[in-house]
Amino acid sequence: MNDLNNILNNNEQKIIFLKAILLGIKYGKSENYQMYIDTINNEIEKINNELLNNNNNKNNIKNETIKKFENHLLELENKKSVLLSNIQKLSSNNYSFNYSRINILKTTLNQLNFDIEKTKYQLLKIKETKDNKDVKEKKYNNKNIKNINKNNNNNTLVNELEQTLGNLSNMFM
Repeated sequence: MNDLNNILNNNEQKIIFLKAILLGIKYGKSENYQMYIDTINNEIEKINNELLNNNNNKNNIKNETIKKFENHLLELENKKSVLLSNIQKLSSNNYSFNYSRINILKTTLNQLNFDIEKTKYQLLKIKETKDNKDVKEKKYNNKNIKNINKNNNNNTLVNELEQTLGNLSNMFM
């Protein structure tokens, strides 16, 4: 709806939009209106397929990014295990002699814990944005499928234009 408001508030885009409606009305009166309907429906289908392919590519990139973060998280967890093991070994073998080494390992462990939490947070954010986009894309694709079905059910461009003009008049009220 915001995109439509932006179009209607921008005079240059509004003129193009209104000219397209007038052109549609003109073609609706012509003898070859069915050819125009078929051409427009084919173009809509082509654009929807391109959008779907672009969304699939973006999802693949997101999935690869998620896998990288998950692998990085596993590496960090493994390093943490090794550090804890080393601290435990040094603590059990003459703690006072290994005190400085243990402190260095504990400092490293604190930094590692911070990195783990940071990575978990980033991974969570990526997954949340992916999930939100998936939901939006499903709604968008369902809406487009419904619109295409409506277009196929209406056999004439005149009915389509009447519906569009009705929607436009409702938006301006």
